[in-house]
Amino acid sequence: MRKYILKRLLISAATLFVMLVILFLLLELMPGSPFNDVKLSPEQRAVLEAKYGLDKPVWERLGMYIGNALRGDFGVSYVLAKDVPVSSLLSSRVGVSIRIGLFSLFIGTFVGLVIGFAAALWQGKLPDKIGMAISVIGLSVPSYVFAVLFCYFLGFKWKWFPLIYDLRRPVTSAMLPILASGVMIVSVIARFTRDETLRVMQSDYVLFARCQGISRWNVIINYILRNALLPIVTVMGSLVISLLTGTLVIEGMFAVPGIGSFMGTAISGNDYNVILALSFVYSVIYVVVMLGVDLIYGILDPRIRIAGK
Repeated sequence: MRKYILKRLLISAATLFVMLVILFLLLELMPGSPFNDVKLSPEQRAVLEAKYGLDKPVWERLGMYIGNALRGDFGVSYVLAKDVPVSSLLSSRVGVSIRIGLFSLFIGTFVGLVIGFAAALWQGKLPDKIGMAISVIGLSVPSYVFAVLFCYFLGFKWKWFPLIYDLRRPVTSAMLPILASGVMIVSVIARFTRDETLRVMQSDYVLFARCQGISRWNVIINYILRNALLPIVTVMGSLVISLLTGTLVIEGMFAVPGIGSFMGTAISGNDYNVILALSFVYSVIYVVVMLGVDLIYGILDPRIRIAGK
C-alpha cells in the first residue's frame, strides 16, 4: 500500500507541474495584453511591460514564474487590484468556494447514496419511482433554475435562509448555494448507485452468500454496499469538475465572494496573473480529489493493497 500511495503522490506532483507549464504557455498564446487601454501610448505600454517583467523572453519568465509559484507567489494583479499580491486576493476567496463545494459534495453524495440504495432495494416499488423521478428532474433542469426556486421559496417566501451570502453568517447564508449546487450531485449519485447496486445484487458471490443462509442485511452491508461503492467513488471525482464550473453561475447569483465569480471578473479584465493562479487552483483541487479517489480505491478494493505490497 505504501508503494501505491507513493506512486500516486509522485504522479499528482508531476501532473501539477505539467499543468502549470501548460497554463502559462496557453496564456502567452492568447491575444491581447493586460494593458489594453486605448489611452496608453506604445511608450507607456513598454514602460509597464518592463516594470512587470513582461518584456523578457517567454522561457525566462516561465522559469521565474514556476520558481515563485512553488513558494506560493503568483505575482501581483495588473488590473483588478494593481500591485496587490494575487495570493492575498485569493486567500479569503478560496476558502469560501472550497467550503461551499465540499458541503455540496458531501450532502449531495449522502442523499444520493440513500436514494440510490433505497431505489435498488425496493426496485419497481414506490421508493424506486420517487428516486428515479428525482434523478431525472435533477439531471434535466440546470442548477441555476433550482437556485431561482430555492431563492423564492426558501429565501423570499419562507425566509429560512438569506438570499445574499453574508460573511457574518457563513453557515446560514451558504445554504442556498449549497442546495443549488447539490441537486445535480444527488441526481447523478442516485442513478449510479441504483444501477451499480442492482448489478452487484445479481452477481454470483451475492447469490452464494444468500445460499449460505447469511441474513439479508448482512449481505447488503458486507457484500453489496462495499462493491457497489467502487464505481461511485470514480463518479464523485468527475463531479468535482462540474461543481467548480457550476460555481461561476451559482456564486454570481448569490453574490458569494469565491473564486468562481472572481474568475469571470479576471477574464473580462485580462488580469493574467489572477487567471493563471485561479486556473492552477482549480487544477490543484481536481488533482487532490482524484488522488483521494485513488486512495479510497486502495481502501475499498483489497486487490490494490495486494498489488501495492
